Amino acid sequence: MRVQLALVLCTALFLGGCVTGNTYPGERARIYCDALFSCVDDDEIEFWTGYDDRNECVDEEVDGFEDRSDYQSYLAGDCPFQSDEADRCLEEVSDVRQDPDCDGNMGFLAFAFDIADEDCDEVYCN
Repeated sequence: MRVQLALVLCTALFLGGCVTGNTYPGERARIYCDALFSCVDDDEIEFWTGYDDRNECVDEEVDGFEDRSDYQSYLAGDCPFQSDEADRCLEEVSDVRQDPDCDGNMGFLAFAFDIADEDCDEVYCN
């Protein structure tokens, strides 16, 4: 029971704003890749993304995110990190795993549509 309570508290703290502007790319990549590899057929993942496994997915997603101009502007101090939008984005991406279609056979395009959330585009510089 204590382990479950600890997990609930950690989840609440995580979704409640523990993520920072510097840690967001890694958290976003980890949650995205966990959901991707849980929901989508491996052949579809390979076809659409070229990712062979979760680790490659996380590495590539972090690299791509860190190259974005809005993230670079944030690092330069030109704009703020929007923690509320980040929390909502991470929650939306994580929630796709509760979708009945998330069975390891979901199509990549259906997955991409399910995780689409405007909050994810407003994390930096908006």
